[in-house]
Amino acid sequence: MGKVFLLIVLISHISYAQHFTKYPGNPVFTPINIVYEQRGIGSPSVIFKNDTFHMLYASGSTDGRGYISYAFSTNGINWIRYNNGVPILFPYSAGWDSFFLDTPEFLYNDSLKKFVMYYFGDTDSSPEGGAIGIAVSDNLKTWIRYSANPVLTPGASDEWDGLFVESPSVAYAWGRYWMVYTGVDSLWRPRIGLAVSSDGFNWVKFPGNPIIVPKYEWESLGVATPTILFDGTSLRVWYCSASIDDFSTDNKVDTLYVSVAWSNNGIQWNQDLSVPLISSITPPPDMRGPWAPDVVYIPDSGKYYMWYETAVGFGLATAKDTATYNLLVKPLSNGKLFIITEKYLWTPNKENILIYNNSGALLMAFNDISGFIDISFLPTGIYFICIGNSQSNCHKLTVIR
Repeated sequence: MGKVFLLIVLISHISYAQHFTKYPGNPVFTPINIVYEQRGIGSPSVIFKNDTFHMLYASGSTDGRGYISYAFSTNGINWIRYNNGVPILFPYSAGWDSFFLDTPEFLYNDSLKKFVMYYFGDTDSSPEGGAIGIAVSDNLKTWIRYSANPVLTPGASDEWDGLFVESPSVAYAWGRYWMVYTGVDSLWRPRIGLAVSSDGFNWVKFPGNPIIVPKYEWESLGVATPTILFDGTSLRVWYCSASIDDFSTDNKVDTLYVSVAWSNNGIQWNQDLSVPLISSITPPPDMRGPWAPDVVYIPDSGKYYMWYETAVGFGLATAKDTATYNLLVKPLSNGKLFIITEKYLWTPNKENILIYNNSGALLMAFNDISGFIDISFLPTGIYFICIGNSQSNCHKLTVIR
């Protein structure tokens, strides 16, 4: 029998940053006619510093090799390539990253006062055996590889990440660095794992990996290409997925999805109960996208920016941060709303009832309803039950199944 516990707390804010809207003029960044981008571009990674968006991205050349290039923008829409698109990181002369570079991700390391890039490297055009390394820069234009590369390698052949690891993304929170990455096993099943570091260079894989696995129908083919962000309270991970049913119809992945997971401690992770945030068919539709998202939050504008890969270039989606409401959490048994038999909400009068999850995504909305509301579908987690159309009368509900 499931148990439902009430916590009466004053919540300072709740974020609704999951409601992304695609930019109508997508794509905002497309390949140009240079040898390094003849086979396309991918994996955009963006940070905002000194009033400028800075992007690292992967490119594919006619020689079959992968490179990493740099561009910048003042608005996130109109971009200027550094050095006319000539890469800032080339395959090395020998070793683990001597042929193909991909999936760059970077941040500014405050203790070092340097930019640190995490990237995928391999010795040939096949990803098997590929690993994750580091390069460091003072100016985003000249990069020096870390001497102890690679810093994260595939697991044993029978492990969940035994074939290759890629798509690293790193955030700093609670005095340490947190890396999420894609791991692929011998059956080519992608899942998402976690590694932790005290300095951003020496990494230890989390023993409870993988932390994000296929959970819903739209994720049944696999989950991959995560990006991580610390919002001051929790770690959030946006990631991509696809459906087995979609693939089985024509042996092609026609629709890709972006979803979100979060953690308040880096160990226990929750995947959003709601539908995916955006997908290939979200207007305007994308071909072979959205894939490999990267998310930046700009406090001054109160917006989240998400760039992502498609078949024809990079798309942009944005979400307003409405984390400004004071939610006064009150007891459920207030004469307007009651819990009944641990499975239902019951209201004697007609009310507007809104149910949010812990990340602020709206799960269900009931307008002018009275009587019983079935909540037995809610898995273990924290929810907010709001009466009316504002956030002034909400109840925090902890469900343990």
